[in-house]
Amino acid sequence: MYQMHFNNGGAEAFGEFIANVSSRVAVSPDAKVLVHVFNDTAQHNASDELVSVLHDKLPKALYVGCSTSGNICDGALVEGELPNSSAIVNVFEDPSTQIEVLQFPLNRDNRMETAEAIRNAVEERPWVKAIEMITTLIDVGMAEFCDEARLLPEDIVIFGGGALSIETLNMWAGLPYVFSSSGENSGSSIVLALYGGENFHVQTQTIYGWKPLGRTLTITSAEGPVLHELDGKPAFERYRHYLSLENDEHFSEKSILFPLAIDQDGQAVIKAPVSVAEDGSITLTSDLAPYHETCRIAYGDPGTILRSIRESSEVIQSFDPQGILVYSCAARRMYWGDENISRETLPMQSIAPTAGFYTGGEFARQGGRLLHHNVTIVIAGIREGEPSGAGQEGVSIDATEFTRQMEIVNSLAAFVGVTSEELENAYEQLKVLAMTDGLTGLLNRREIDERISDAIAACEDSPETPPASLVMLDIDDFKSRCGLFG
Repeated sequence: MYQMHFNNGGAEAFGEFIANVSSRVAVSPDAKVLVHVFNDTAQHNASDELVSVLHDKLPKALYVGCSTSGNICDGALVEGELPNSSAIVNVFEDPSTQIEVLQFPLNRDNRMETAEAIRNAVEERPWVKAIEMITTLIDVGMAEFCDEARLLPEDIVIFGGGALSIETLNMWAGLPYVFSSSGENSGSSIVLALYGGENFHVQTQTIYGWKPLGRTLTITSAEGPVLHELDGKPAFERYRHYLSLENDEHFSEKSILFPLAIDQDGQAVIKAPVSVAEDGSITLTSDLAPYHETCRIAYGDPGTILRSIRESSEVIQSFDPQGILVYSCAARRMYWGDENISRETLPMQSIAPTAGFYTGGEFARQGGRLLHHNVTIVIAGIREGEPSGAGQEGVSIDATEFTRQMEIVNSLAAFVGVTSEELENAYEQLKVLAMTDGLTGLLNRREIDERISDAIAACEDSPETPPASLVMLDIDDFKSRCGLFG
């Protein structure tokens, strides 16, 4: 396979580009073409001209696309006046490779039916090795939808991103859209590109760069993307307490530096705060699920982030891809700024042609689960056939300007982490001491009274709860029988 890129140049220039692609494809009768079309605007008609050219000059090509918060081509952010339209052409030349594009409706009401439809579609296509998903995210309940992906065969790789637009970085306030060769522009759909074949190979990497900091917090109240309480207090109070952040016009910009690392079966899922409500609740960039019970505030510094980029790029480099697709969170673009954001993706261009977009959420399958990330990069290396074995030089990432800063921040973070762990262990020991008798190790009077009260309250609150029973034993001469005294 090979990958070619087109950057904002209008319909005429795109027509010439596709004509060149068509002439190359013509010499490979078994070739399949999949085109990604990305537009950094919420205008639904922004892609019409490019799609029209595809229909005219490359009618057999499949395509998927969406609105974005910025496009990535040749490993870098595409800059220029809005709107920018970019196209990524992947040409698969191996006769055994199979590609298919599907599009389904997706919202909170139909998400389970759509998940079932996707499972049925994959079951009918046993050749599927990988699924790329590009979806709208507003009013979906994505956490529950992602849970259904566990029922797909575990060997299928899943990756992708959520549509956004540069005009509406808050996905809960905008109307991003997706489209494909199997459906129309839609603000409530999911587009799937199915990949497979005897010689088709894909490898994904999920890059964080943000590290958990401080003690574990309990999510005591949440609904959808709204985090109401942490440790029984309004979520914003916890942010203000630990970080001295104020609820002003700079909150979302500052909070990106300190997103929440939410524990999900031992995996850290990063979600960034977007806004604060009058009641102190915080709206996050994506849904929380009932099993999201604990979290920690995370931090990111440039040196740590670039080191994570280098490590993941080297893994992808060893895979020896022929093309790389990138899904990077729009929050990372805000973190770095346009002048520096390409430092994260340019190194991958030295491995293979690299393109993608800035997203409203990222998807990657890890340990059988499909995880919905934020403030994260998901990269997918794609290859037909065996690795070329043409050895490449190491991935070059210059982080020297951040070395001193990284050493200081990491040392402070390690200090805070160890201190927090020691305090939590001490707290657990104090809890044990507070509820037990130091001499016998049995529950003390106060703890017994509390448990009796809790059992009675549970029976009164729920008629379905079995009636509680209390058994008391009195041991004559207990102390002497136990040999505690004399």
